[in-house]
Amino acid sequence: MARQDQQGTSTVRTSRDRRGTEGVGVRSPGWVGWCLVALCAPFFAGCGLNRWAHNGFKVGPDYCKPAVPVASEWIDYQEPGISSDPAELATWWMVFEDPVLNELIQTAADQNINLRVAGMRIMESRYRRQIAAGNLFPQYQEAAGSYSRNKLSANVANAPPDLWFSNWEAGVNASWELDFWGRFRRAVEASDAELDASIETYDDVLVLLLAEVASGYVDLRTYQERRSYAVNNVAAQENSLRIAEEKFKFGAATRRDVEQAKTVLEQTRALVPELEAGLGLANNRLCALLGMP
Repeated sequence: MARQDQQGTSTVRTSRDRRGTEGVGVRSPGWVGWCLVALCAPFFAGCGLNRWAHNGFKVGPDYCKPAVPVASEWIDYQEPGISSDPAELATWWMVFEDPVLNELIQTAADQNINLRVAGMRIMESRYRRQIAAGNLFPQYQEAAGSYSRNKLSANVANAPPDLWFSNWEAGVNASWELDFWGRFRRAVEASDAELDASIETYDDVLVLLLAEVASGYVDLRTYQERRSYAVNNVAAQENSLRIAEEKFKFGAATRRDVEQAKTVLEQTRALVPELEAGLGLANNRLCALLGMP
């Protein structure tokens, strides 16, 4: 079949020509082509494979802890009143030499609810870590077995002397997903980091708890002392008022002196309930920290 082109010349294309050109264009690559692509891919992705091998054949980059700038010395380290000797911070409350405070610290460390919750978080993180590590081993295992005692028919030709025989069967089924890309190993690393974080959280809660117990104990003792001083001042000011009234009777003092003594006495008396309320709050705060009613 002829076709006229733009220059007016005619060309003839047979069915064989069409098969020769169109057939080659639509032919799909076979398994040989895919094998070549798979073999050539590592050469084009050399950097990715090197990084993968450097990470221990695990996907993703390794975690790098960011640098935290910390000064090597205090700003005023040259002051003579500042000591650079290391202090015993693990038992810092011992410097007060107060046996009651020592007992309260120990009780808080044993019974505080928030500290117990933080300890449970550590146990939970440990169990999660064990689960993550368990994925590196066969995830599914099954074992089965059977035993049967059978007897042959006496009518069988060439029957053995003992017609009874035992049949034992056993089978094991296991499923194991190989950690080729490092997914399970990365999960173990994440679980380790979670466990470390839970331990640090426990230590943080413990430090805050002991500081709160010591602060609450100091507040309690402060309110007790202030209340004691206020009660003693009330007794002393009552005596001063009696003296002022006696002096007023004999003309040795004025009415103003008596009223002034009454005012000071009432002000001191009003301070006692306020101090008792603060004492109760400090006591309740300690009870909450100690986990005691």
